Amino acid sequence: MQRAICVILNSQHQERVDDFMRRCGASPDSRMIFQPYTEKRLRSLHKIDEESALPVPIYLISGQYGATATVVGDLVKVEYRDEVPNGALKALKKLLPVTDTKIYATNLLYLAHARVLRPPVAVERFLKVSDEQPLRRGRWPAVVGYAPRLAGTPQSRPSAGFDDLEEAPEGHVRELYVRHRHREQRLRSAKIKQVLGASGRLRCEVPGCGFDFRERYGSLGHEYAHVHHLYPLSAAGGSRPTRLNDLVIVCANCHAMIHRNGECRLLKAVSAAIEGDVGPDRRAKTG
Repeated sequence: MQRAICVILNSQHQERVDDFMRRCGASPDSRMIFQPYTEKRLRSLHKIDEESALPVPIYLISGQYGATATVVGDLVKVEYRDEVPNGALKALKKLLPVTDTKIYATNLLYLAHARVLRPPVAVERFLKVSDEQPLRRGRWPAVVGYAPRLAGTPQSRPSAGFDDLEEAPEGHVRELYVRHRHREQRLRSAKIKQVLGASGRLRCEVPGCGFDFRERYGSLGHEYAHVHHLYPLSAAGGSRPTRLNDLVIVCANCHAMIHRNGECRLLKAVSAAIEGDVGPDRRAKTG
C-alpha cells in the first residue's frame, strides 16, 4: 500500500501554532498563512503544488528545533509572494498570524482544518521522501515526508471517516488568491498546432493509451488535449526557456496519473501501469 505524502513544517514560533488552532477552533474552514520561507528552501513544496495535488496533511512542530509534531492541518495552497497582485495584499494580511505585521517572504503557505495530535508525534516517525530516512530534530523549514499511521487520527480532510460520511457542506464562498508558475499559453497552442499539422490528430503520447478527445467526443473534443511539461518547471528554480520538444500531448487521465501525489512521473512509468492493468483487447483498442 502506498504511503501517504505529508509535509512537516518547523513553525519556529509556538505563537503561530496557537493562533492557527484558535482560528480553526472558531471556524474549521478558517485558513491562515505561514510565510517566513524562501523559494529555495521550499522547492519541494512547490513541486507538490505545481499540479494542484493539494490538500496534503501538514504537521506543525512546536517551536524551533522541536522534537515533536503537536498539530496537523491541511496545506491547501502554496503561493508565490512576488506574483501576488498588490490589490490582494490587504485581504491576505487578514490571514496572517497575530505575531506578524507584514507579508515579507517569497512564499505564502495556506493552512486550514487544524487538529490537535494526542499524543504528539516524534519527528523520527516521519520518513523523508528524498531518501526515506527518518527525520531528525534540527533546523529545517519544511520537509516532504511519509506520514506515520496514527491510531484515531485522520490523514486528511474531513475529520469524520469516509465510510460513514453521508453529506458535507459545499457551495460556500471563500476568497482565494491563487497564482502558479507562469505557463506560456502560446506554447500550448503552438504545440497543439504542431502535432495537428504533423498527424492531423491529438492522441495521448503515453504509450499504451492513445486517447483522442475528438475521436471520443466528436466536435466537442475538437483540437482539445492536455499539454504536459516533460521537465517540471519547479525543478528549474526560476524562469527558463521551454521548447516545443519539451512538451507532449496527453489525456486528462494520464496527466493526473503523471502528477499523482505531487510527483512528475516519466511517460514510460504510466505506460507500465497501463500495461500491467489492462488485457490485450484493451491495448489493441487504445494503442
